[in-house]
Amino acid sequence: MSLQSYQNRVHDEQLGDSFFVTKTASCTLKPYEKFVNLDSSGGSTALTFNLPPVAEMCGEMIVLYVTGYDGAITIAAADSVDFSAPTFDGADDGALLYSDGVHWWTLAVRT
Repeated sequence: MSLQSYQNRVHDEQLGDSFFVTKTASCTLKPYEKFVNLDSSGGSTALTFNLPPVAEMCGEMIVLYVTGYDGAITIAAADSVDFSAPTFDGADDGALLYSDGVHWWTLAVRT
């Protein structure tokens, strides 16, 4: 096995399907779900997505991207100090969030 094919295999294992998910119903995100497509176009009028525990995600980032929008999308983080949730009001909105272990920080927002 060549070094390149080994690196590709390791990369594929590290960025498996569980890292990239689409959510169409209210839920709590898992710590391994790092790239999350949010879709409220399934008939729900409002969806709430809870971020994973901030302490468990220390040093990690989560990318949220709205793929379909028909109703309000709320991002919640009950255990984060002074969390200010990004506001999504249409498809193609998104945010990059970072956990320092105490706070969820919104690093970038696209609306």
